Amino acid sequence: MKLLTVRQPWASAMFVSPIPLVPPKSIENRVWPVPSKFRERIGIHAGLTVDRFASIPPLENPDLGRVLGTVEITGCHEANSQQCVWHECRENPWAQWPDRQHPVVFHWELEHPREFVTPIRAKGLQKLWDPTDSVRHLMSIADFRVDS
Repeated sequence: MKLLTVRQPWASAMFVSPIPLVPPKSIENRVWPVPSKFRERIGIHAGLTVDRFASIPPLENPDLGRVLGTVEITGCHEANSQQCVWHECRENPWAQWPDRQHPVVFHWELEHPREFVTPIRAKGLQKLWDPTDSVRHLMSIADFRVDS
């Protein structure tokens, strides 16, 4: 299983939405597409830095440097494409749009989040990455929250 490092509070939002009446984060915004044939479950690793400019409420004690759980990648498309219409991205509060800093944005479609009861300490990397054998083992025996 591959892992993806995401800054807080975005990583935690994939499992529990910090916004009342909004489901967990279902789109991950990246400037690179996930490979077209890559449709599988990945681990979400909370990086060591916090996005202090996030447009969602900050976490009181965010988990940093830990694998929080897993999500399933079910698709990927470029922002403002026809697929955005099909996936109703304009109504999705998690979708980011191209701007001067990021002229191209891809929406990774995420489903079926499963949060670990106890996050697993790990050193993150960029892009999609492979966990160490010990982290892979801990992920294989980890318990998931009942409500996820």
